[in-house]
Amino acid sequence: MTKVIKIESFQGIPVRIIQKNDQGMIPLNDVADGIGIDRSGLRQLLKRNERVLSEYVGKVMIPSPSGEQETVCLSRDGDIDDRK
Repeated sequence: MTKVIKIESFQGIPVRIIQKNDQGMIPLNDVADGIGIDRSGLRQLLKRNERVLSEYVGKVMIPSPSGEQETVCLSRDGDIDDRK
């Protein structure tokens, strides 16, 4: 089960911490907003470095006001079960 376990503030920007299979992850859009870079630029960076970063990036379903939404998340541990 995926759920938002808390919302932290990073430089005044809300960042969601998502829990999936006892692992904490952060949605990619929240990372981009928190560090002040363009979301598409961050996606391009991940795509260019896919082989190096693949174990830290995964797509998960997270709750949203309109239902569940597939979201790219980053993991510090590099262990996301749903990325395949």
